[in-house]
Amino acid sequence: MLGYVSKTETEEGEESIFGSSTRIHFQGCNMRCAFCINKSISRPPYARGAIGSKEIIEEVKKIGPVNSIHLITPSHIILDELLPLIEALEPYGTIVYNTSGYDSPVDIQALIAGEYIDVFLITFKFFSNDVAFKYCGGSNYASVVKKNLTTISKHYQLEFKQSGYIKRGLVIRHLLMPNDLGESNKVFQFAASLPNEVYFNLMDQYIPYKIPKRFKELKTPPTYEQYMVSVNNALTAGLDVKKSDRVRKCLTSEGQ
Repeated sequence: MLGYVSKTETEEGEESIFGSSTRIHFQGCNMRCAFCINKSISRPPYARGAIGSKEIIEEVKKIGPVNSIHLITPSHIILDELLPLIEALEPYGTIVYNTSGYDSPVDIQALIAGEYIDVFLITFKFFSNDVAFKYCGGSNYASVVKKNLTTISKHYQLEFKQSGYIKRGLVIRHLLMPNDLGESNKVFQFAASLPNEVYFNLMDQYIPYKIPKRFKELKTPPTYEQYMVSVNNALTAGLDVKKSDRVRKCLTSEGQ
């Protein structure tokens, strides 16, 4: 059993370049983020039952062609099971590999070599291995993500359809964290130094959802003012964040 299927228009805080999409939500996750808002999907007991590849394909066929097909959190799914599914989904939309980036570099190489993926959508959470391990359980998370981003960027240049929706490329999301735990400026500098241009979305919707008591530092979201400072820092680093959906305010802001 793999996951379930949903169809949605562009969601708040997400990139308008994807448009309407069919989303395959894979149950389970290879990380254990203390601030995860999708625990009902990422770890058992799951909130809903999962279906297998054949059922997923049938659901996608019923929905029909859309702008993009999102494979959400597929990092823990073995390629022997994932690749035939991707091939079956190709006629129905641009294939988007939506992940934390904590994927086997060997798997990423295979996905690139086989030209299975049109768009890699990577959420770069933390710049430091130590911080990532503390809050997400990935001991070498930052090192793996940087390696995968570099590999992907070497092979992917941004391409857009006449409609304005993305056709091919690397999209990086970075969620602004409390107390700058993600070391955002270092993330900006790294993203700007990649071989090819990326589409960068600085996300502002951090929610302190069911945070364990021992992580008090995760319980206060960044403010709107802190978000706008980070936007300016990203621009200074050389990122073309004018393309990203950065006009929204944080969920909590001083003075609101």
